Amino acid sequence: MVKCLFIICPTDFIEHIIRQRFDGHKYFYTSLGNTFNIEKNNVNDLIKVVQKYAIEEITFILSEDNKIILDATQGQKFIGIRGFKNNYQKINEKRKMTHQMWLSHDHHTLFLSYFLTDKINEFREHLSNHSMPKLKVSAKIYSKAYDSFRAIYPEVSLSDLVRIN
Repeated sequence: MVKCLFIICPTDFIEHIIRQRFDGHKYFYTSLGNTFNIEKNNVNDLIKVVQKYAIEEITFILSEDNKIILDATQGQKFIGIRGFKNNYQKINEKRKMTHQMWLSHDHHTLFLSYFLTDKINEFREHLSNHSMPKLKVSAKIYSKAYDSFRAIYPEVSLSDLVRIN
């Protein structure tokens, strides 16, 4: 049986759905809007859990209507929460890059895919620094409207804008 660690946002309330829809042993780590900092102790703690329980896969999941991501891009009511200001700035930078580089009716899904792809890449880099490059890391977007999990757009890997002058 596969052992999978799901990184979810507690505001999405999807742990029970994941338990029903995914096979194997399930472990959970919650982070508001999946905004935890890869460079801080959080990842080292996660690596200890991965090693202790012999976890084989890590899956980031965000609901397409995640309250933290939507607040970061629209109202910023939660900006006063410790650590959110910097994360909100990063989220909005990624959102602007997505809008500038893609012409699509589904900007929000593209943005979430880009945001989650960025998290996956940061996490993979950190794992390889800890001699754990073979751990499978993926992401999904949950749609309440369709009650389904969708794969992210894997080709969304925008690099930071380069400015000349």
